[in-house]
Amino acid sequence: MAGQVTLKILVLGDSFVGKTSLINQFVNRKYSCDYKSTVGVDLSTRQISIEDKMVCLNVWDPSGTERFRCVSDNFFRGTDGCILVCSLTSKESFEDLASWKDEIVQRTSSSIPFVAVANKSDVDEMEWQLTTTRFESWCDLNNFPHFLVSAKDATNVENAFVELSKTAMNATKIDPTMFVFYSTLLTNVMVLL
Repeated sequence: MAGQVTLKILVLGDSFVGKTSLINQFVNRKYSCDYKSTVGVDLSTRQISIEDKMVCLNVWDPSGTERFRCVSDNFFRGTDGCILVCSLTSKESFEDLASWKDEIVQRTSSSIPFVAVANKSDVDEMEWQLTTTRFESWCDLNNFPHFLVSAKDATNVENAFVELSKTAMNATKIDPTMFVFYSTLLTNVMVLL
């Protein structure tokens, strides 16, 4: 294996959509039915192998409450990708995805990659408040890869994180011609000083 990459991934969405459970399933391959609201920000780490590289994912899990919106811009600095989470059992959580997306774009860069997930696919469809068609249409409109996931039974959890990781790795690759350009520019600036 050649090289290691570290990526900062944010997982954003309303409270009660299962962000922490999703992360716990991805990092620890465990699900707990005991709900504990995230206070502040939690950080979890997992290493995966992608394209012959070890990728260390630092997965940030901020509170889904309005208090989160007061978090300093420093928290967002260095973000390599974002998973937007809604729940199939909450139409409101889906409707809030646009504001979560706008929040991170405003505080980081419009070029960071997103993956959108609709959690709780294990729940009986009679309890769903969101249709897959509506979710997929919004994701297609925003050009976001998307998955129906279940933190409880692990459906598509790994796929969502791997997809975002691959996209983030490609987004952070340095174009060799740009490296030469910036190296030359830096050299010229140093000469002037």
